[in-house]
Amino acid sequence: MSINKKILDFNGIYILADSLKAEKPEIYIGKGNVKSRVSLHDKNKDFWNVIFAIKLNDDSGFNDAHNSYLEHYFIKKAYDLGMSTLM
Repeated sequence: MSINKKILDFNGIYILADSLKAEKPEIYIGKGNVKSRVSLHDKNKDFWNVIFAIKLNDDSGFNDAHNSYLEHYFIKKAYDLGMSTLM
């Protein structure tokens, strides 16, 4: 997969998905340095072809605890909605 890694060089939350057209897509929700995490997933997870990345503004006081909260929030919402398969 061709990824512009320069724009992903930040700490945040990301969602990998197999397709937006799939009836029940496989998704992976994670947090951390998006560039390094996506590079790792590009080598080890072959199901995905779409990425959503969210960057919180560090200047506004957001930190890793906020990223952790959002990661768990998105995982719970995905599980509760049952519209995707969590990987």
